[in-house]
Amino acid sequence: MRNATGSVYYKKNLSVKDTLRADGYVTRSLFDLFSDFTFYLSDPINGDGIQQHDSRLQEGVSTQYIHAGKAFGLPSLFMAGANLGDNWINVDLFHDKDRRIIAPVLPVPGSPFPGKPWTEADVHITNPAFYAQEGLYLKHLHVDAGLRIDDFRFNLADRFAAANTGLSHAIAA
Repeated sequence: MRNATGSVYYKKNLSVKDTLRADGYVTRSLFDLFSDFTFYLSDPINGDGIQQHDSRLQEGVSTQYIHAGKAFGLPSLFMAGANLGDNWINVDLFHDKDRRIIAPVLPVPGSPFPGKPWTEADVHITNPAFYAQEGLYLKHLHVDAGLRIDDFRFNLADRFAAANTGLSHAIAA
């Protein structure tokens, strides 16, 4: 497994009561998992080893505005912000022997692609979000009210089964 992460953080006090924050990150990871749990059940010559490959580029940015003040004559804290998460993922599942991708001597039962990746897909996931929140400080009680809206987009590009390719979309509030 290989992994690298970089991040930045920015904070600016606009006044005694107002603060602006922003941060961002980038993460790159490569992971290969090798396993063989069936012990020559499907391929009696080469075995049933698989290599699961996962390659990811994850990026994100977040901004937040904070205002300490009064609402209805009570101390309050207002926060509003936005964030964006963006993920590019490549996932593959291969037939392997001794940690090398192979073309099996015998066709692997149940696999429509003997000797080729069983799965090879690119996934792009984005998640922009916006929120606002107001908190009131009562004598012995703190009350918060807020709203958050998330937009989730899941775009799959399946290299072997075009019918699985497509965009899914959902908004949550």
